[in-house]
Amino acid sequence: MSVGFIFAVIVAIHVCLLTYSFTIKTIPRLRRIFLTFLLFGLLYDNTVLALGNILVDANFFKAVSLPRFYLHVIILPFLTLYCFSTLKAVNAPSARGAGMAICVYVITIGALAYGLYETTHALQLGPIDTYEHWRMTNLAGTPPYATIFTNIVAIILGALLWKSKGPPWLFLGAFVVFILNSIAAPYIWSFISSNITEIFFVFFLLKTEKALLQRQSSHQ
Repeated sequence: MSVGFIFAVIVAIHVCLLTYSFTIKTIPRLRRIFLTFLLFGLLYDNTVLALGNILVDANFFKAVSLPRFYLHVIILPFLTLYCFSTLKAVNAPSARGAGMAICVYVITIGALAYGLYETTHALQLGPIDTYEHWRMTNLAGTPPYATIFTNIVAIILGALLWKSKGPPWLFLGAFVVFILNSIAAPYIWSFISSNITEIFFVFFLLKTEKALLQRQSSHQ
């Protein structure tokens, strides 16, 4: 099985997840915007990766690959706001008052600013052949600190959601992704496994929305 085929399958799965997301009619506007942008970003990322061997000789390969990195650092920080919104949806005590809101906004802005700065100033984009498949990667090898920090924050907020009698899926999704990516990080195949774990994370986000919908219906 080729690497390009694996990424093509990932693209197909994300199309299914995007389609399914629109069947959940009552997702609040801001959370739906985040989920839609997240899924379109993942679709773009995996499509470019799937076409790596086709695009490698094109003079625009670098140009079409660069948005992959910017989409990542622009979209993902808003996961913190998404998690905070789910806390408010269950009227969690931790979401009341201005303190938590200020903290969430500071974290979001900080992760966004840091991610943009690192991508603009430290990214060394170059081609690499892994398992006979070409892709553009960050040759500097700088760890994605903003992504890691946002993942940890999502675990914490997901735990608070679960503690407030909300669904456990947000916590479980963020926790599983963090553990699996941490285990895979030293290995050459981590660029494949990390994109596979994103499928599970989006699935858990949609399960969270479905559970919140059922909770809302039961309280009416």
